[in-house]
Amino acid sequence: MGRRSSTLVRMPLAGRRPGSWHWLIVKDTAREMKVLTLDVRGSARTLPVFGSEDTALRMLPSSGGWRVRKTGGGELISVLYGPCSGAARVALDLSPSLVDAGMVELVSTSADAFVDSLLGRAWPCGSL
Repeated sequence: MGRRSSTLVRMPLAGRRPGSWHWLIVKDTAREMKVLTLDVRGSARTLPVFGSEDTALRMLPSSGGWRVRKTGGGELISVLYGPCSGAARVALDLSPSLVDAGMVELVSTSADAFVDSLLGRAWPCGSL
């Protein structure tokens, strides 16, 4: 079987411009701010990231003191390398129905690829 070639292309993350805003679901505790991550059956620990406040509000837990927080790309990178360093994937604009169906991977990418896109690095394409 032949080897597929790999081409590097610049791909904007879901049509977002560099420097655009994202939203996370967070909870303030006495010592720190916790960021919501998900352990969904069949998927690695996942950080849900949202492109609008309204979309994030649909995933907001109804109890437990969680809230939606606006964040920039630099802070997102810090979150992924800090408190959420255990998250191997990032889910974009996740919905409750996808979580319930165990289909988080349909709207997720690796944390490394997400960071690369925030930094404007090229994504490998065609390297299956």
